[in-house]
Amino acid sequence: MSDPAHERRQRLIGIALMCGALAFFACLDTMAKYLNHYMDTLQVVWARYTGAFFMAVAISNPFTRPALMRTRRPYLQVGRSILLLFSTLLNFFALLYLQLDQALAIVFSTPFFVAILSGPVLGEWVGWRRWTAIGVGFIGVLLVARPGFGGIHPAALISLAAAAFYA
Repeated sequence: MSDPAHERRQRLIGIALMCGALAFFACLDTMAKYLNHYMDTLQVVWARYTGAFFMAVAISNPFTRPALMRTRRPYLQVGRSILLLFSTLLNFFALLYLQLDQALAIVFSTPFFVAILSGPVLGEWVGWRRWTAIGVGFIGVLLVARPGFGGIHPAALISLAAAAFYA
């Protein structure tokens, strides 16, 4: 039997880690928007992934622990990497034309796409309560993005594609 206090603490730690990760992603997008004014978008994406590569090597040190580099499904790993690369590339490209809050709000529609894909891909179907919560969140995304006749920039579709690739 598990301790309810321990489970509650674990959930709170998970929430805090997720909030921290989202804050770092917002900083990453802010830096990308700033750098897009001075560099080509492909260079910004290259710098992001080069930095991430060196940080991952420094933290995980796969040279002393080569088991970290082994996988039973290399094609899935490569496919996931390609989807993440396209997501980042599209998101950084959309930042050239959109305000940061608009691009972030659209990318935060990712849970909507995850919920849509969870049934067909993973066999994990979403219930009505979660759909309600996702719908309320998606309405918030729409309020920030302000769609309407002539009010939405075509780059919002690029940002939406980035969210779909990320999902």
